[in-house]
Amino acid sequence: MVDIAARQVVGEIEIGEHLSDLVSSPLGGLLTTDEARHELVLIEGDAAALKNRQRLAVPAFPVSIALAPGGRRSDARRVGEEWTYRWPPDR
Repeated sequence: MVDIAARQVVGEIEIGEHLSDLVSSPLGGLLTTDEARHELVLIEGDAAALKNRQRLAVPAFPVSIALAPGGRRSDARRVGEEWTYRWPPDR
């Protein structure tokens, strides 16, 4: 956590190993992707008490999150994954 006025780090919480994206959820909280654990993580709370609320396994190496506008539970959510293939393939 960062104190913007003082321009200094004032605390840390463990969210994951290698976070690659962070977005605000229209339903509340934050969503982040953890490339190392291959997870989408929901973070909830306030600055004094953030916590990992839920984790969801996703395809290998998630790098981005896209949320459909509106915030309804039926809206599409997309987690993009890193392209892990080489071209041309080894022969």
